Amino acid sequence: MKKTLLIGFLLSLTCLLKANEIQFSVVLNRANKLSAVSKSNEALKLLWDGLQQSENQKNVKYVGLFSLALADEYLYINQIDSIDFYYGEALKIFESLELESELIRAKLGLLELPRRTNPSSTMDKYLELLKRARAINDNATYYLILEKIIMVNNGMENYTEAFAQTHECINYYLAVKDTLRLAIKYRELGALFFTHFGSRNGLPYDKDSCFYYHDKAIKLSYKIGAYRNLVFAYQRLSWMLYKTDLSLAWKYIKTADSIDKLYDIKSPQLPNIMSFSLFKMGKVKEAIQKSKEALDLGLKAKQLFIGIQATDQLCIYYKAIKRYDSALYYNEMSHLFNDSIRSQRNYKDAAKMQAKLEFDKASYEKELIQKEEIKRQSVIQKFTLATIILLLIIIIVVYRAYLHYKKSTAIIKAQNDEKTILIKEIHHRVKNNLSVISGILDLQKRNIKDEQMLEVFKDAKSRINSMALVHKNLYEQDDFSTIDAQSYFENLYITVSSAYKLQGKNIVYNIQCKNVNINLDTLIPLALITNELLTNSFKYAFNERGKGRIELLLKNTDTGFEMQYSDDGIGYNFEELKPENEGLGTLLINGLIKQLDGNLKKENTSNGLAYFFMFKGIHL
Repeated sequence: MKKTLLIGFLLSLTCLLKANEIQFSVVLNRANKLSAVSKSNEALKLLWDGLQQSENQKNVKYVGLFSLALADEYLYINQIDSIDFYYGEALKIFESLELESELIRAKLGLLELPRRTNPSSTMDKYLELLKRARAINDNATYYLILEKIIMVNNGMENYTEAFAQTHECINYYLAVKDTLRLAIKYRELGALFFTHFGSRNGLPYDKDSCFYYHDKAIKLSYKIGAYRNLVFAYQRLSWMLYKTDLSLAWKYIKTADSIDKLYDIKSPQLPNIMSFSLFKMGKVKEAIQKSKEALDLGLKAKQLFIGIQATDQLCIYYKAIKRYDSALYYNEMSHLFNDSIRSQRNYKDAAKMQAKLEFDKASYEKELIQKEEIKRQSVIQKFTLATIILLLIIIIVVYRAYLHYKKSTAIIKAQNDEKTILIKEIHHRVKNNLSVISGILDLQKRNIKDEQMLEVFKDAKSRINSMALVHKNLYEQDDFSTIDAQSYFENLYITVSSAYKLQGKNIVYNIQCKNVNINLDTLIPLALITNELLTNSFKYAFNERGKGRIELLLKNTDTGFEMQYSDDGIGYNFEELKPENEGLGTLLINGLIKQLDGNLKKENTSNGLAYFFMFKGIHL
């Protein structure tokens, strides 16, 4: 009896823990989706709730994951005052759990503030993290680090490296179909065509390329609701146009400003470009107000280049209205900002060389291709006969490879057949072992006189038999991925009904599950739930009746499955059931429903009792 109760307790606990893991994962995914469509406040609330729940349940891994996600979100919306705290907490947890990918991401986050104040000093650390990500084949983390390296190269005006790395990111995000990051990279590539060829070099910028990539970024951003990226795209377009086409630039500015206010994005750069345009319109006071706003946002985000732009413009604006004391004040402030980043220029050449050695793949590959072409032409001209011999060798190698392929295919087929037999044997042995446990319970209950304990043994045996039946169905078929629900639940009904043998009662059943196939991970909890419902019907529903009917309907839906179970028995008053009086069966059903990511509705009908169950299932 103690062993049975312990098994039941452990099973319930395992189901509940697994359900919690799934719940936390769902919260993180939902927060990511909300963040992608600029609903940062809702995302932050979800992450806060998830962090508190994981702390309450002492789930250390998810405490770290929620801390990391919170820091990323605060960084994304430029609220950076506390990001070091959350990244630091995540780092401690991932170091203790030895989770390498998450550890790298936490260290990446801790480099953000140093990057914003002194970009070149962080290059070596980014390169080291990049090597670690590559060593563990974590492509997602690799490209997150590469994006930061692009920002460092932009800050140090290493535009050639930034171009090559941005194209590398675009190719990756196209391959993995990450639309949000692809839209961001298109916008940044368009900005590079402006910055690289623009006023800093005294050359005209590539206007067509700028507009082409910004247009692609805007279309993708509208498609997925990436409003933050839309603000940045429109403000960059207005930056390019305000000197030559002020009316169109102002149209873009107003679009960016309306989106910024609607979604509370607070772009630090937007007030700067608004001030430039307002000054060009002759609205000096409004321009001063916007530059001060940009200065405040830039300092809060620790983006010194925005502060330099704002103070330089304020100096110009105050001179225009002959407020020379204010102009001098902001001129001195601009010098202070420049002094704080001037030391970065000393690192520029060394960092540029490192970045070039590490990432200038396009130039390196092009050089290799040219050398190979020259070498190939030389070989063709001087060694024609050797080329023919080489072709013959290739033909021989290909033929031998074909023979090897045929042999390997035969071996693989034999191995697959052997694995199929082995899997069938495993399911057969699992079924036999469960049957042995069921038999042991039968032997054990012979020595028990207590009717209540006999019922406990009987219920436990029924649950074990429902799981054994799953493995029996699996070893009797060739496809191990799913089980035919119609066949399984008909067998389960027969198994449970034979265990309860209601003498003198005519019980009929109707099971409708045709064309429904369920995987093993979903079927086992669903089978245990159905077993409990059948057991309750046979034990209680028909005590005062000579006949009865049980129905089970299961069908596929767009989001998962929908099941309806009912009997026309005496019914049950659910309102009288208190939580403290719930039995093991009820606890099992509730825990298993959470595991299946579903919900259950119970109600008394005019014809008995009905359960309505909608669930997504488990897909590992």
